[in-house]
Amino acid sequence: MNFNAQEWISTVISLLAIVLTLVLFRTRSNREELSGLREKDDDQEARLTTLEERVANLPTHEQMGQMHEKINKVGNEVKQMHGEFNAWKEGANRQLDIIQNYLTGTREQ
Repeated sequence: MNFNAQEWISTVISLLAIVLTLVLFRTRSNREELSGLREKDDDQEARLTTLEERVANLPTHEQMGQMHEKINKVGNEVKQMHGEFNAWKEGANRQLDIIQNYLTGTREQ
């Protein structure tokens, strides 16, 4: 095969055009991909900022301990009230039994 200068130059220009087209296409594709990654990064940053703001508003370990103590105090007071109510209820039931026995004329033996 015998190439003349014009065919050689034409072949080189064609190959350069193909390589340039591939490089430009790949560069554009990379730009689009990078743009998509930047959008995802912005979204992740916004989500992280939201989480940081929420965490900043959470109670500290010390505050959690204080709340726990208060809840325990309320629980103990409720138990005490429950005991007092049961004692009152037993007394009231006893009084009702006495009244019923008086009204019906029966007596306890």
